[in-house]
Amino acid sequence: MEAPIVIMWREKGEKGEWFVAQEPVTGVASQGKTADEAYANLLEALELYLEDYPELREKVFQKRHLEVKVDEASIIIG
Repeated sequence: MEAPIVIMWREKGEKGEWFVAQEPVTGVASQGKTADEAYANLLEALELYLEDYPELREKVFQKRHLEVKVDEASIIIG
């Protein structure tokens, strides 16, 4: 499977710090206690979402790699 574009950021709440990962084409997002957990949860959520919208699969999963970090936010492509 190729990789989706993922926008990831940290949020602090009453129950501690969480990482949020979002795929911008579908708007699907997930969270986890670590960046890796948030990414894995996002992939699972995307698979479930794309069962209903298979025509979006090629737009979401493409071959590419780029990582950009800005302050507290990270954008990881591929």
